[in-house]
Amino acid sequence: MRRRIVLLVLLCGLGVAVILPLAWTDTDPVAHHPAPAVETAPDGLDDAMDAVDHPLVTGRLTGAAAEARLAAFVRDWERAHEDGSGTVWVYRKHLEALGVARIARYFATVRPGCHGELHNLGKVVAEKTGDPATAMAVCGDACTFACIHGALKAHYAERAREDGDGGVARARSDLVALCTEGRLIPGFYRGNCAHAAGHAFAIMARDIHDALDLCATFPDREYAYYCATGVFMQVTPRLGPALDARAGASEEARTAARLDYCRSATRFVGACMRFLLRDRRGEGDLVRLTDACDAMDGPQRLGCFNALGYLGRGHVATQPGRINDLCARGGPEDRVLCVSGFALAKQGNSRRPALEAGCRALADPDLSARCLEQFGRHYYALGNPTVMRML
Repeated sequence: MRRRIVLLVLLCGLGVAVILPLAWTDTDPVAHHPAPAVETAPDGLDDAMDAVDHPLVTGRLTGAAAEARLAAFVRDWERAHEDGSGTVWVYRKHLEALGVARIARYFATVRPGCHGELHNLGKVVAEKTGDPATAMAVCGDACTFACIHGALKAHYAERAREDGDGGVARARSDLVALCTEGRLIPGFYRGNCAHAAGHAFAIMARDIHDALDLCATFPDREYAYYCATGVFMQVTPRLGPALDARAGASEEARTAARLDYCRSATRFVGACMRFLLRDRRGEGDLVRLTDACDAMDGPQRLGCFNALGYLGRGHVATQPGRINDLCARGGPEDRVLCVSGFALAKQGNSRRPALEAGCRALADPDLSARCLEQFGRHYYALGNPTVMRML
């Protein structure tokens, strides 16, 4: 039985409230506390997590039998997307035969930027392992830790459902403890864990505002921001079309409705924009978003310019000099946040050469240096003073 929550969508300027049921999708005000120390990549849990020996990692098939089964997996996976049945059943059918490692290698080869494809793999790993530590070890860093995201959100959302009264509070407390104090696998930053927690909160909470309130229980704003990114990634497949339906046929009106929603829903406007506006990356879209950012103030303004830099990566990728136009507006702080959004990427991001080229193409040497400094860090790693300026 799928866990459902009620998603309340407030459409700014339209005076309309839309109630949507939200379930696990197979398709794929916060108190300020002292800033955490700069986070380095986590140490290994133990030898078993550094070199995991588990049948769900390797699978039971080898050689020609494994290749034939992989071909069957690909056919099932593609059919699941075409008919809308979702991919959970595909992973349940093939995981034990193929193993996480072989499935992850396949996606990393055919989709170098893979991520969302493996969330449902993580759900199935969580079902078969029964505990988050083993699930994290089995998943490893597959597709920028997508499998772990799926495993953690599945495990804790299911626990909240099964525990009845008080289940959400207990699951929330355990997740916050895991992300802030628990031992994590190598390379899995604590902000990344908070992002996974946001996915789980979006499933177990009553509505999106309740989910963001759960994020606010993290000990500081950096955690809460990354948690909010998980909330908005989880709800965007349902939230985006609902906003579009109310806004009408105009793409400009739809973009404005999505942006207005982000401004009204959260102080972390950039966390919302990264997902709700992720398909608004054309040159005209970026100009409209720049105008909107320039009309904001305070942390939301900085968060908007940060999201603008992130959304403009594809625009700059083929012509690095375009970053001078992308991050030209606003004052010095706005421009720094814009180049941070552009350059600060997840560990293993497939576009890193293009991001470095964009930073080096900046005409302002000081801004270029700030861009390269952010390029040298990783998204999700705590203790980034530039990120904290927008929170």
